[in-house]
Amino acid sequence: MHHYPPLVLVHGAWHGAWCWNRTQFHLALLNRMAVAVDLPNHGLRALFPRAQRARPFSAEAMAAEPSRAGAISLGEAASFLAGQIEALSIATGSRVALVAHSLGGAIANAAAEIAAEHLSHLVHLCAITPVDGHAALEYRMAPENEGSRTASLQTGHPPEIGAARIDAADEARLQDIRQIFFHDIDEDAARAATHFMTPDVPLGFLRDPVITTGRFAAIPRAYIVCTQDNALREPAQRRCIADMDRAYPDAPTRVSTLASSHSPFFSCPDRLAALIDMHSK
Repeated sequence: MHHYPPLVLVHGAWHGAWCWNRTQFHLALLNRMAVAVDLPNHGLRALFPRAQRARPFSAEAMAAEPSRAGAISLGEAASFLAGQIEALSIATGSRVALVAHSLGGAIANAAAEIAAEHLSHLVHLCAITPVDGHAALEYRMAPENEGSRTASLQTGHPPEIGAARIDAADEARLQDIRQIFFHDIDEDAARAATHFMTPDVPLGFLRDPVITTGRFAAIPRAYIVCTQDNALREPAQRRCIADMDRAYPDAPTRVSTLASSHSPFFSCPDRLAALIDMHSK
């Protein structure tokens, strides 16, 4: 039996470890160990605005309340993730393959620089992947991302509240959330997913530069492009790949595609697991 690197699965903005559940099952069928983590202020680590559960509910209060996680930097999130990678690597006696989705790609790149000696592969899934001092917000706002409506979901003014905030519990936004993140799953599944989404992405995750000036280049990397993505458009994904390859031309990115929305871990977890398996051996 072959023993391939264990996998650490990293979610994107407003999501959590929960989004990888279906894919973890299919990875297990391929005899792959996969651990999904909650990044700071996501999943079970989330700090919620108190206004979200206040009754009667006030949309104005929800939009104005300062984020309880606004001070968390990208560097702190990267250090946390690097610690998770190191712990799993030491426990298993093996280097780890890191898989990152969406905004998680920025944190994964920063963590890879910190924990390079513990990594065997880096696999990005329709991810924002700044390198060499650039920030995630550059890609979110880039011309290549024209047509993305992610910013339209936000409530409040991010610089004032310290976070990119959405209210996924707002019934009026359900169809928009579904069309942007998971238009290729049924409405009941989309509704279930929104119940797990957390409201605040610390602004530092988007604005802080990602430093990859040392050891990042030595890690074999791959990118899975989702061609029907309405959150990070395909041209923006292709720019992410091009920018990494321009910065590190001696180790070009291996590229695969999925005819999927931004959330293939829901819509085609079996095909996604097969690609992750292929790119992490």
